[in-house]
Amino acid sequence: MLIPFRDAHRAREANRRASEAQQRAEKERQEKARREKQTLLKSLREHFKRDFLTAYDFYQSHCTARISFKEYETEKTNYVRSWAKDYLNTDPDIEQAAAIGAVEG
Repeated sequence: MLIPFRDAHRAREANRRASEAQQRAEKERQEKARREKQTLLKSLREHFKRDFLTAYDFYQSHCTARISFKEYETEKTNYVRSWAKDYLNTDPDIEQAAAIGAVEG
């Protein structure tokens, strides 16, 4: 009776292929999400440079699906620290930079 064996083997093989396809699809979905997040982070950083006072509005309208508020705050603080180093020749600590960055339009 090889027929049941063949059927069972075919079923296992079909399940394995389906599982591999699902894993590939999930990996592709995650990679796409990662790329989208990186693109949004880049856009957010550019928005800080271009119009800091409206950056929160930009974040709210374009970024919340991929960037958490904590990540937004971290990016904003990093931008403030970098800006202060470049333009004021000072290096505020994280708490100082967060306080400075709390000013929004």
